[in-house]
Amino acid sequence: MFRDFDILEMIGEGSFGRVFKVQHRDSGLIMAMKAMKKQFLIQNQQLKYAVSEAQIMQMLSQSPKDRHPYILKLFFSFQTPLHLYMVTEFCENGDLSWHLDQL
Repeated sequence: MFRDFDILEMIGEGSFGRVFKVQHRDSGLIMAMKAMKKQFLIQNQQLKYAVSEAQIMQMLSQSPKDRHPYILKLFFSFQTPLHLYMVTEFCENGDLSWHLDQL
């Protein structure tokens, strides 16, 4: 699945990994790809939280009646030997934490 995307730029970085602006090769859609380091998640006992995040986002993304304008839609989740990936809607104007930091 990773090869289905072109990385356009890095848009964020945190302790768990990085977030990239990507373009899906087949559809041409611009999306956000969160890449989390498995080793870091395991060492810091955070793996279950990352998996739960993906499961909750997947559940909320499947049902149109559960869709909320402030919850990102999860398009894909997958893994490689070193990383977990979640591909979501891209927020052109930044995320909530960025806006809170601007106050």
